[in-house]
Amino acid sequence: MIDTFHFWAGPSKFEELEQLRDGEVVHVHLEDVPGEPVHELLEQRDRVFPGEGVAPLRRILDLLKRKKYAGALSVEMMDPMIQSMDPYQLGLKVRATVERLLS
Repeated sequence: MIDTFHFWAGPSKFEELEQLRDGEVVHVHLEDVPGEPVHELLEQRDRVFPGEGVAPLRRILDLLKRKKYAGALSVEMMDPMIQSMDPYQLGLKVRATVERLLS
């Protein structure tokens, strides 16, 4: 499983993704990383919607596609403000942000 928030906010490198074997990834959490605060200070609640931060999500998705990933993408948001949104409106927002990345 790959979580793009942890991948980009943490010490991971693209070279490590390149080492994945085709079909090895079974699930992807797709979130973005804000430009602030500094990566080392980020917390779970700091996740932002896909495409609204600084993580190179298209590059990550392109690499996963080359590695034959064809499974689900889930968006895991931990910010209490986001979690308190109307579920329908939240779903629309998530869909819109993800579709922009996939188009």
